[in-house]
Amino acid sequence: MPKIISFMTEKLTKKDILHAVEKSGYLMEQEIATLLESLGFYVQTNWPFKDVEEGKSREIDIHAFKRVAGSTGSLTIDAVLLCECKNNTNPFVFISRKKSAVDRAYAPMEYCFPRLAYNQKFEKDGTTYYREIPAFRYLGLDKGHYYFQQPEKAVQFCKIVRHGSYWVAQHGGLYDSVFYPLAKAVQALREYHRQYTTSISLFFPMVVLNGEMYLIDSTTASPALTESSHVTFVRELQSEKVEGHFMIEFVRKSAIKDFLQLKVTPFLEQVARVVEDNRDLLLRH
Repeated sequence: MPKIISFMTEKLTKKDILHAVEKSGYLMEQEIATLLESLGFYVQTNWPFKDVEEGKSREIDIHAFKRVAGSTGSLTIDAVLLCECKNNTNPFVFISRKKSAVDRAYAPMEYCFPRLAYNQKFEKDGTTYYREIPAFRYLGLDKGHYYFQQPEKAVQFCKIVRHGSYWVAQHGGLYDSVFYPLAKAVQALREYHRQYTTSISLFFPMVVLNGEMYLIDSTTASPALTESSHVTFVRELQSEKVEGHFMIEFVRKSAIKDFLQLKVTPFLEQVARVVEDNRDLLLRH
């Protein structure tokens, strides 16, 4: 009889188990959850929501909630982080270009107000007209938002992976696996928000990366690779039940605290000031 050779002769050790769990990303999720709790968020891991397309229960790695202003029974402002954690070892590379006039007129659908839009009066040729302006822009919140302060926008991204003896840039499956779960979670939360007429809900869908991130400006004569810790990516999705322009934040795990303190918190403070100045308008339905 031929001799049978086993290639798994070593006994599984605790070190092997720990390495496998660390590589999976499970511990990364808990580490981020603990960090967000230390920053004042109420955190739920493996947060369930109903898939708007399939009607099935889905999960987002982390749902983090913080009341920014107000109290129950009054006008409230809530910030909600929706985090998908990627324990990547290979770099993500983002390609950018200059924003157009359309980009500068964009209103994020992730920020929900008591009313979606407000009528703005204007005169033309001696006649008075009205046009609907999204609440975000009607309140002038674009003026202090970090995305609108940047002249460039990310338009593509890819992951650098080994293919035989070469390194290649791949994006196959990345867009669907990254954007659709977060977009569906945002839509589920927007539907839930509609039952509250005295609430402002600000959703921040985030992809938290463990590995390196880089930016390439495609409009320069000699494109160069620039290390980055945060990229805002706006992508349009069009399916039967998931449609619209979705704003997703890509943040390195090591930069979460800086991103929240230097970009998100100033925006939340701006919203609180604007809401206080326009309280009567916002409470009028």
